[in-house]
Amino acid sequence: MVSKKIQIGLIGLGDMGLGHMECLKLFPHVAVVALCDSDKKRLKTASGRLKKPAKLFSSYQKLLAEKDLEAVFVSLPNFLHAPVGLAVLKSGKHLFLEKPLAHTVADAKKLLATAKKSDLIFQVGHVYRHSPFFQTMANRVAADAIGKPVLIWCHEFRQPFPQRDWFYDRKKSGGTFIEKNCHHFDLFNWFANDRPKQVCAFADLRVLKSGTKISCSYCPDGPKVLKKNNTIDNGWAMVEYRHGAKANLGLCMFVRPPREIWRGLELGIIGSNGKILIGNVDFGVMTLYGGSKKEEQMKIKNPHEGKWHSGMVEEHEAFLHAIRKGKKSLKSVQTAYDAVVLGAGAEQSAKKGKIILV
Repeated sequence: MVSKKIQIGLIGLGDMGLGHMECLKLFPHVAVVALCDSDKKRLKTASGRLKKPAKLFSSYQKLLAEKDLEAVFVSLPNFLHAPVGLAVLKSGKHLFLEKPLAHTVADAKKLLATAKKSDLIFQVGHVYRHSPFFQTMANRVAADAIGKPVLIWCHEFRQPFPQRDWFYDRKKSGGTFIEKNCHHFDLFNWFANDRPKQVCAFADLRVLKSGTKISCSYCPDGPKVLKKNNTIDNGWAMVEYRHGAKANLGLCMFVRPPREIWRGLELGIIGSNGKILIGNVDFGVMTLYGGSKKEEQMKIKNPHEGKWHSGMVEEHEAFLHAIRKGKKSLKSVQTAYDAVVLGAGAEQSAKKGKIILV
């Protein structure tokens, strides 16, 4: 007997929405049966990529009225995460919500509170939590390879956001530290295994000002001249944790050429025993320095290299497995909330020029 396929709908069919749709094709027990986007061209493009026709909607409310739908993927601009995400949960459907959880702490708090009251599966798209690379790093830290984490750092030196206006409007995106760096603040929280105490950030808008021509290599849209930008494009954010660990994030949003990443997305941890664990996820190399032994180097290959972002297939596996087994976990929503709180603190610190207690 063939088990029933999980009926899935997608709301938002931009870069991430199409990515989720394509990734879901890998799973034979899934059927994408409904698509929603306000842009008719995107709807047509997405529909044409499916083997079996799906129902098409320009209104997410009408999609959510479909009784047979079991789960919904929401990939919309950040300021729509809370209203649409809450509507999905109210409709009784499992929810996969792209990161960040929300663009403000207030909206993130609403989603977290609703998740705690619901029996539905609710997962947030913090893809690095599911990356075999960062999971290996976390396992080494948990196994006491470096002692207790004392200093943590991350370098995110990259190309601009996609050339879509909402990314460059802090009121809609939440700001760069929330929209982009929620990933890295989440990694800090994970590796420190602690809650932040305070955050201090020095950041500003230096290069990507109004009138600047931008182009993001993974955005299907052509180059565009920025009409307006009130988000930061460079900075440093420092975090102190309650038990003393300290983390530092370096950010640059205008590195060129687009794929120039210096040493890869580098994340390093210095532990209390003097050893250093450094990971470069873009190169798939993790190295343990220090101690009496010769440095240890591990190559952790993304099993889906060239096709999928590290952790993307695995995050879909986790969501679908949770639905099939009925295993609810608040961890994804709680950790996503914590990342928004830290990102918002960094945004506030940079704006006000003072240390923010988290």
